[in-house]
Amino acid sequence: MKSRRRVGEATMFLREDSKGPAVIRLQKQLKKLGFNPGKIDGDFGPATKAALIAFQRSRGLLADGIAGPRTLTALKLAKSDALPSALPAATVTVVSKIFPFTPVDNIRLNLPYVLNALRTERLGDKPLVLMALATIRAEAECFEPICEQKSKYNTSPGGHPYDLYDFRTDLGNHKRGDGDRYKGRGKERAIKEALLDNDLRSARRLVNGGVHGLERFCDAFAIGSRLIV
Repeated sequence: MKSRRRVGEATMFLREDSKGPAVIRLQKQLKKLGFNPGKIDGDFGPATKAALIAFQRSRGLLADGIAGPRTLTALKLAKSDALPSALPAATVTVVSKIFPFTPVDNIRLNLPYVLNALRTERLGDKPLVLMALATIRAEAECFEPICEQKSKYNTSPGGHPYDLYDFRTDLGNHKRGDGDRYKGRGKERAIKEALLDNDLRSARRLVNGGVHGLERFCDAFAIGSRLIV
């Protein structure tokens, strides 16, 4: 892919086989920061990818070897770390194909709430939109709101509802009552790392804690991957 965009644009992605001035700037910045990409030639090859992955790991970024908005911002080569949004592509028509057994009226009614929540949390890039829709297909194929039921995994004997989630800092919970207010689980980078390895089982486990509904999850993810571009 030969990119003609300026590096400062949020939609820029540089990856293996990219060429041009933007790659030269990337290579120079990597070398300046101590991550040697080899020859500074504007050709994004294996050495540049290896250096970029090392940089990403050093900064706690998704180590995918792709210089997208977040990596470019960390390199001080872009001003915005906003990822391209896949939300506009998640229309009722498209989502209905991802949910072939679901009444379309349910999708039409509740899809805006799902998309608005993803937009608010800045989780609108394609992998996370697919994760959200596939998770709904696995857990609530009717596309209507449900609440996680109390169980031994989220509520201690004699404890208040969902108290085992209260201080789960890995979920973003820090105090009493957070478990009830913010049920669920899943870390963005860990999920994307699983998806990077095409490991849908692990991605599902990160959200569900198990693999409940895995077949529906995988089916929805596969359909969505084709339809949402």
